[in-house]
Amino acid sequence: MVLEAMRTDQSDVAIRHGLAYATTPEVGRFAALDEDTERAWQDLGRITDTAIVERDADFEPAGWTLERRTALTSMFTTTRSTAAADHAGVVDLGVDDVPAMVGLATLGGIRTFAPGSVGRFAHVGVVTDGQLVAMAGARFSTPEWQEIACVVTHPDHRGQGHAHVLVDLLVARARRAGRASCLRVEVGNPARQVYERMGFVAAHTTTVDLRRRARATTDPTRPVAPGVLVDTNG
Repeated sequence: MVLEAMRTDQSDVAIRHGLAYATTPEVGRFAALDEDTERAWQDLGRITDTAIVERDADFEPAGWTLERRTALTSMFTTTRSTAAADHAGVVDLGVDDVPAMVGLATLGGIRTFAPGSVGRFAHVGVVTDGQLVAMAGARFSTPEWQEIACVVTHPDHRGQGHAHVLVDLLVARARRAGRASCLRVEVGNPARQVYERMGFVAAHTTTVDLRRRARATTDPTRPVAPGVLVDTNG
């Protein structure tokens, strides 16, 4: 889905070179490859030095160090969710909420939240007594699908249905826009059962790597605009 999103809805925050795509750093370090080959990894090294990328092959790309490997199960909506429509404290989040969002994401162990994505991608939250206690975001999208990500609840406020309501709200908004919803959950995470009760069905499990280049390979003398093909060979 990430590859299709960078070709369509998120093309304005995507940089492309050859067989590789990467988001601009302010919205995250996500990347995608047309094919999981050495050539594609070389292309990726021309536009980014840090990449969160789904893997198809099992070889070690030259010059890239593996920092973290995660098995994620993709889940998709099949039915309407069941959360109550009214829930106290639900708000749309914006750039003024970024410090609180960073704190909550850190507390909840969310490693892919990018402050620069706020305002560009939709985020919703639950505020109780002036404190942000839960949040969720709509991240990558295609004409058919909307990804829900960065779902987290403060440990002191779990079990109150906050995440359920926020995910349900994002699912409903996606449906109004003509999109189905999907999300990915780490294998072994008990949240999977919660999403299944909300109508999400597990489809497949993939491997996602966080990799870094041993040294910088991007060319700072050639600024790159998002959404354009980069030709650094000529």
